[in-house]
Amino acid sequence: MLQVQQEMKAQEMAVFQKEFFKFVQDNNEDIDHLAIFTLLQSHGSVKECIEFAKKTGSHKELIVHYLNIHEYEKALANMELIKDKKLRAEQMKIYASILFKHVPLETLKALKTDRFRDIPLESLIPAMHEIPVWANKETREFLTEFCIKLKRSTAKAVHNMAFNMFVQGDNLEDLIKHLKREEANKQQGQPIFFEVDYAINVCQREIEKLEADNERK
Repeated sequence: MLQVQQEMKAQEMAVFQKEFFKFVQDNNEDIDHLAIFTLLQSHGSVKECIEFAKKTGSHKELIVHYLNIHEYEKALANMELIKDKKLRAEQMKIYASILFKHVPLETLKALKTDRFRDIPLESLIPAMHEIPVWANKETREFLTEFCIKLKRSTAKAVHNMAFNMFVQGDNLEDLIKHLKREEANKQQGQPIFFEVDYAINVCQREIEKLEADNERK
């Protein structure tokens, strides 16, 4: 008897959910998405929260939800699904530091797509400082090959960060090659876009770090 009652209740709930989500979709433009999402969340209805957000295209709410439970790839995937390009760019700027910290390679890959082509690359540089050391090589390639060579960025912040990645790299030869390329460009009358004072400070910090490490050994 109890099992029958449970089955009937489950069926009733399924019908209710179907009608609820149909109502939501039919009145998508007139309802307060955040209020409903918060209400469902407060009742512990996580599954319904996600379903509601998917049905209504409430990707902003889903992004926050997935970030809160540390599912960063899903947060990034929902960011890419936002239709409004201005809103999509704003969300990336807001959460870039979190995404760079936890899913750096996936975030760099997403930034190369048309979904984020309108973001001024220099606006993401502060967030890039959260990228872990193990992803330095890929970050450097993103900055030099994509931002500088392909997108032809002349922003000092972009060029400074690229230089920073070379300094932090394990291969000193890469830094030397980079400096030689910059010197060759200068001799051909092309401007150098990274700031020399910044470059000196970065190198000085690395020297001090190495000296400190040697003293501890």
